[in-house]
Amino acid sequence: MKSILFSWLLFCATMGQQLHAQSIPVSTQVQLDFREKGKGNPTTILFLHGFSDSWFSYSEILDKLPRKYHSIALSLRGHGDSPKPPTGYSPDDMAKDIVHFLNKRGIDKVIVVGHSMGSTVAMQLAIRYPERTHALILLAAFATFNDKTFMPSFVEAIEQLKDPVDINFIKEFQESTILKPVPPAFMKNVINESRKLTASVWKETIQSLIKADYENRLSAYTKPVLLIWGDADQMALEDDQQRLLKAFPNVRLLRYESIGHAVHWEAPDRVARDIKGFLEFIQSSPE
Repeated sequence: MKSILFSWLLFCATMGQQLHAQSIPVSTQVQLDFREKGKGNPTTILFLHGFSDSWFSYSEILDKLPRKYHSIALSLRGHGDSPKPPTGYSPDDMAKDIVHFLNKRGIDKVIVVGHSMGSTVAMQLAIRYPERTHALILLAAFATFNDKTFMPSFVEAIEQLKDPVDINFIKEFQESTILKPVPPAFMKNVINESRKLTASVWKETIQSLIKADYENRLSAYTKPVLLIWGDADQMALEDDQQRLLKAFPNVRLLRYESIGHAVHWEAPDRVARDIKGFLEFIQSSPE
């Protein structure tokens, strides 16, 4: 049976420490912006955001995690305040950026938390560089992008974008990712982060995502995987979750009722608790 037993030991919330804005050069083109908390602690959690988001996507989660973890939230290339080169937006390119980033920081292995596009990058990282990961936590993950009924019209809309990208397009896209309302100030910041993308980054990224092919290679990744998915998600569907359950040999799914695609925005307390429980499981299990 392709499942693992998790021990869900919950800890009292601790006060988050101040997040520090930093950037690390990973190549001649890309210097990734990031925020970190708990530097110096042995367990490193790397957070990878979704399409058009940035490190800010995880701001509430970072604040809710204990300081005993070293948490790093990146802004992937083209996103947030990270550089926006003309090319190189495939999940494989982004995975290479991450390895360079870890090397620069002297970090050997990480537990990777990815949301949406970030989950795809996390899976690519796990496939290409399994030795750099302890485990994966995938929020609203896709098994594939190219079979989604909404994708043709979404791609067509993106291909029409010009600089500066229409804020109404950004607002409509971000609001489509949630079922339940989030604090207005939070959503305003989310939209402002998406406004940092150029039209070219929108286009290059979406074209790379619909070409991404990784599902058939996931069986080689035998480390623990946790899927977290909201059953009201209209983007990453239940079919995606079932396919990922079949693809990974060591995986479990947590299903959140009446939650949309941005599960960590709608249910940050619950997501943070489940991440902490999974971390306790990882720390109590042999590699």
